[in-house]
Amino acid sequence: MKYRIPKSMRDKKRYLKVRLIAETTFTQDEVRHALWGSLLQLVGDLGASRTQTWVSSWEEEPGEGYVRCAIPAVDTVIVALKLITEMRKSHVTFVIEGVSGTIKSLRNAPDGAKIK
Repeated sequence: MKYRIPKSMRDKKRYLKVRLIAETTFTQDEVRHALWGSLLQLVGDLGASRTQTWVSSWEEEPGEGYVRCAIPAVDTVIVALKLITEMRKSHVTFVIEGVSGTIKSLRNAPDGAKIK
């Protein structure tokens, strides 16, 4: 029998809608590797593990995706994304388009709407 923590006791998460401005396309693994490298430099091993960060989904062609993290770590993850300026010798910029508790609400939000 597998023990599972009840939903009421699990840590709550936030989702960030992220858009990548770059000259080339990048895979989900490349984005995840860059994000974790930035987090490790910013807050170290213990701090990075406490953020519970993961790239949930990533579309290469438009350069958009969703990043999941713990609620107290939202600001840390945003700073880590903004500190990434180069990937594969190409200049990049991450734009945070919204933060919400579910991916569904981020997808349904009108363009330009700020979600908190």
